[in-house]
Amino acid sequence: YSAYVKVGQLVHITSYLQIPATSNTNLCTIGGLPFTAKTASNLWQGLGMGWNDGLTTPHYFILPNNTSTAQLRIGSSGNQVQNASVSSRQFMLTATYYTN
Repeated sequence: YSAYVKVGQLVHITSYLQIPATSNTNLCTIGGLPFTAKTASNLWQGLGMGWNDGLTTPHYFILPNNTSTAQLRIGSSGNQVQNASVSSRQFMLTATYYTN
């Protein structure tokens, strides 16, 4: 389930995600956000993870400039996460981000 509201250049989203069971080693992303993120120097916007079902280290999603695809990262290192590492996991997210 996902929903969004756009007011001017601000987009607010909320989402419940379930990652399917997988051994896929591609990087974990969330595509298809409703609007492309604003392009600005040194601006990568974060998506707050309100809950997950048992990851033992902090994780977060970032939304790079000029894209509508968020990337899952590990909090301590900032490294991107492979799909297999979050196989069968669930997430609840909320974010407010700027669009052009």
